[in-house]
Amino acid sequence: MMVCASPPGVASCQTPPVVYGVVDLYGMAVKVTIVHNHNHADRLRRNNAILRARSPDAGRQNAQTPDPGQLLFHANCGQKASIISGGRSALRPHATDDFNHGVVLSNRPLHNNEVFQVRIDKMVDKWAGSIEIGVTTHNPAYLQLPSTMTNLRSGTWMMTGNGVMHNGTTILDEYGHNLDRLKVRSRI
Repeated sequence: MMVCASPPGVASCQTPPVVYGVVDLYGMAVKVTIVHNHNHADRLRRNNAILRARSPDAGRQNAQTPDPGQLLFHANCGQKASIISGGRSALRPHATDDFNHGVVLSNRPLHNNEVFQVRIDKMVDKWAGSIEIGVTTHNPAYLQLPSTMTNLRSGTWMMTGNGVMHNGTTILDEYGHNLDRLKVRSRI
Protein backbone atom coordinates (compact mmCIF):
# COMPACT_ATOMS: atom_id res chain seq x y z
CA MET A 1 0.00 0.00 0.00
CA MET A 2 1.07 3.58 -0.59
CA VAL A 3 -0.36 6.64 1.10
CA CYS A 4 0.50 10.14 -0.13
CA ALA A 5 3.41 8.73 -2.22
CA SER A 6 4.93 7.13 0.88
CA PRO A 7 5.15 3.32 0.88
CA PRO A 8 4.82 2.08 4.48
CA GLY A 9 5.85 -1.47 3.54
CA VAL A 10 4.21 -4.84 2.99
CA ALA A 11 0.72 -5.03 4.50
CA SER A 12 0.18 -8.76 3.89
CA CYS A 13 2.08 -11.68 2.39
CA GLN A 14 -0.96 -13.94 2.24
CA THR A 15 -3.10 -12.14 -0.33
CA PRO A 16 -4.72 -14.54 -2.85
CA PRO A 17 -4.13 -14.12 -6.60
CA VAL A 18 -7.70 -12.94 -7.37
CA VAL A 19 -8.75 -9.84 -5.44
CA TYR A 20 -10.97 -6.82 -6.06
CA GLY A 21 -10.10 -3.31 -4.91
CA VAL A 22 -12.24 -1.93 -2.07
CA VAL A 23 -12.86 1.58 -0.79
CA ASP A 24 -15.00 2.19 2.26
CA LEU A 25 -16.29 5.76 2.16
CA TYR A 26 -17.26 6.46 5.73
CA GLY A 27 -16.98 9.23 8.24
CA MET A 28 -15.36 12.29 6.68
CA ALA A 29 -14.78 10.68 3.24
CA VAL A 30 -17.43 11.75 0.71
CA LYS A 31 -16.06 11.29 -2.82
CA VAL A 32 -13.14 9.44 -4.41
CA THR A 33 -11.94 8.95 -7.97
CA ILE A 34 -9.87 6.09 -9.33
CA VAL A 35 -6.52 7.43 -10.49
CA HIS A 36 -5.23 5.43 -13.41
CA ASN A 37 -1.53 4.86 -13.26
CA HIS A 38 0.05 4.12 -16.57
CA ASN A 39 2.28 1.16 -15.86
CA HIS A 40 3.44 -1.22 -18.58
CA ALA A 41 0.33 -3.43 -18.52
CA ASP A 42 -1.92 -0.37 -18.73
CA ARG A 43 0.04 0.97 -21.71
CA LEU A 44 -0.27 -2.38 -23.49
CA ARG A 45 -4.05 -2.46 -22.94
CA ARG A 46 -4.37 1.15 -24.12
CA ASN A 47 -2.24 0.49 -27.23
CA ASN A 48 -4.28 -2.62 -28.04
CA ALA A 49 -7.48 -0.59 -27.66
CA ILE A 50 -6.11 2.00 -30.12
CA LEU A 51 -5.24 -0.74 -32.61
CA ARG A 52 -8.74 -2.24 -32.27
CA ALA A 53 -10.26 1.21 -32.80
CA ARG A 54 -8.36 1.52 -36.10
CA SER A 55 -9.61 -1.85 -37.34
CA PRO A 56 -12.37 -2.05 -40.01
CA ASP A 57 -14.86 -3.20 -37.34
CA ALA A 58 -14.30 -0.09 -35.21
CA GLY A 59 -17.43 1.63 -36.55
CA ARG A 60 -19.58 -1.09 -35.00
CA GLN A 61 -18.43 -0.30 -31.47
CA ASN A 62 -20.48 1.94 -29.22
CA ALA A 63 -18.41 5.00 -28.26
CA GLN A 64 -20.13 5.05 -24.84
CA THR A 65 -18.93 1.55 -23.92
CA PRO A 66 -15.90 1.70 -21.62
CA ASP A 67 -12.86 -0.46 -22.26
CA PRO A 68 -13.74 -3.79 -20.59
CA GLY A 69 -10.26 -3.87 -19.07
CA GLN A 70 -10.53 -0.39 -17.57
CA LEU A 71 -10.53 -0.33 -13.79
CA LEU A 72 -13.74 1.31 -12.58
CA PHE A 73 -16.09 0.98 -9.63
CA HIS A 74 -18.70 -1.80 -9.77
CA ALA A 75 -22.37 -0.80 -9.91
CA ASN A 76 -23.14 -2.88 -6.79
CA CYS A 77 -22.27 -0.46 -4.00
CA GLY A 78 -23.29 0.41 -0.44
CA GLN A 79 -26.81 1.65 0.35
CA LYS A 80 -25.60 5.23 0.86
CA ALA A 81 -23.11 5.30 -2.05
CA SER A 82 -23.45 6.19 -5.72
CA ILE A 83 -21.17 5.39 -8.63
CA ILE A 84 -20.76 8.40 -10.94
CA SER A 85 -18.62 9.70 -13.81
CA GLY A 86 -18.91 6.51 -15.84
CA GLY A 87 -17.71 4.39 -12.94
CA ARG A 88 -14.55 6.38 -12.22
CA SER A 89 -15.87 8.05 -9.05
CA ALA A 90 -17.81 7.01 -5.96
CA LEU A 91 -19.83 9.37 -3.79
CA ARG A 92 -21.85 9.41 -0.57
CA PRO A 93 -24.40 12.05 -1.67
CA HIS A 94 -25.85 12.54 1.82
CA ALA A 95 -22.61 12.25 3.79
CA THR A 96 -23.76 14.55 6.58
CA ASP A 97 -26.79 12.31 7.27
CA ASP A 98 -25.12 8.90 7.55
CA PHE A 99 -21.70 7.67 8.67
CA ASN A 100 -21.60 4.19 7.06
CA HIS A 101 -22.89 2.18 4.06
CA GLY A 102 -20.41 3.67 1.58
CA VAL A 103 -18.61 0.50 0.45
CA VAL A 104 -17.50 0.42 -3.20
CA LEU A 105 -15.49 -2.23 -5.06
CA SER A 106 -13.63 -2.44 -8.35
CA ASN A 107 -15.52 -3.76 -11.37
CA ARG A 108 -12.97 -6.50 -12.01
CA PRO A 109 -10.16 -8.31 -10.20
CA LEU A 110 -6.88 -6.45 -9.98
CA HIS A 111 -4.13 -7.59 -12.36
CA ASN A 112 -0.76 -8.73 -11.03
CA ASN A 113 1.26 -5.67 -9.97
CA GLU A 114 -1.62 -3.35 -10.88
CA VAL A 115 -1.88 -0.25 -8.73
CA PHE A 116 -5.35 0.45 -7.32
CA GLN A 117 -5.14 4.11 -6.41
CA VAL A 118 -7.84 6.60 -5.51
CA ARG A 119 -7.82 10.34 -4.93
CA ILE A 120 -9.99 11.90 -2.25
CA ASP A 121 -12.11 14.56 -3.96
CA LYS A 122 -14.45 15.64 -1.18
CA MET A 123 -14.68 15.40 2.61
CA VAL A 124 -16.91 16.71 5.40
CA ASP A 125 -15.84 17.61 8.91
CA LYS A 126 -18.95 16.39 10.71
CA TRP A 127 -17.66 12.90 11.58
CA ALA A 128 -14.57 11.28 13.04
CA GLY A 129 -12.76 8.66 10.98
CA SER A 130 -12.28 8.55 7.25
CA ILE A 131 -11.61 6.37 4.25
CA GLU A 132 -10.55 2.72 4.39
CA ILE A 133 -8.97 0.93 1.44
CA GLY A 134 -7.99 -2.63 0.69
CA VAL A 135 -8.79 -5.78 -1.25
CA THR A 136 -11.28 -8.63 -1.06
CA THR A 137 -11.71 -12.02 -2.69
CA HIS A 138 -15.48 -11.45 -2.88
CA ASN A 139 -16.90 -10.77 -6.34
CA PRO A 140 -18.89 -7.51 -6.06
CA ALA A 141 -21.64 -8.88 -8.30
CA TYR A 142 -22.56 -11.43 -5.63
CA LEU A 143 -21.57 -9.70 -2.40
CA GLN A 144 -24.20 -8.50 0.03
CA LEU A 145 -22.42 -5.35 1.10
CA PRO A 146 -21.91 -4.75 4.82
CA SER A 147 -22.28 -1.34 6.47
CA THR A 148 -18.47 -1.23 6.60
CA MET A 149 -15.87 -3.62 5.15
CA THR A 150 -14.26 -4.13 8.55
CA ASN A 151 -17.41 -6.10 9.46
CA LEU A 152 -16.70 -8.69 6.75
CA ARG A 153 -15.22 -11.83 8.31
CA SER A 154 -13.72 -13.53 5.26
CA GLY A 155 -11.45 -12.79 2.31
CA THR A 156 -10.82 -9.12 3.14
CA TRP A 157 -7.72 -7.04 3.93
CA MET A 158 -8.32 -3.38 4.80
CA MET A 159 -6.11 -0.46 5.77
CA THR A 160 -8.04 1.47 8.39
CA GLY A 161 -6.85 4.50 10.36
CA ASN A 162 -3.20 3.60 10.75
CA GLY A 163 -3.54 -0.19 10.94
CA VAL A 164 -4.33 -3.17 8.74
CA MET A 165 -7.22 -5.56 9.34
CA HIS A 166 -7.74 -9.05 7.94
CA ASN A 167 -11.29 -10.39 8.14
CA GLY A 168 -12.22 -7.81 10.76
CA THR A 169 -9.22 -8.47 13.03
CA THR A 170 -6.28 -6.07 13.38
CA ILE A 171 -3.06 -7.69 12.12
CA LEU A 172 -0.82 -4.58 12.02
CA ASP A 173 -0.84 -1.50 14.23
CA GLU A 174 0.93 1.74 13.40
CA TYR A 175 1.08 0.95 9.68
CA GLY A 176 2.14 4.02 7.75
CA HIS A 177 0.27 7.28 7.42
CA ASN A 178 -2.97 7.60 9.40
CA LEU A 179 -5.84 7.56 6.86
CA ASP A 180 -7.97 9.61 9.25
CA ARG A 181 -5.63 12.56 8.67
CA LEU A 182 -5.88 12.60 4.87
CA LYS A 183 -7.19 15.68 3.10
CA VAL A 184 -8.85 16.45 -0.22
CA ARG A 185 -6.48 15.60 -3.11
CA SER A 186 -4.66 12.94 -1.05
CA ARG A 187 -3.93 9.76 -3.00
CA ILE A 188 -4.05 6.30 -1.53
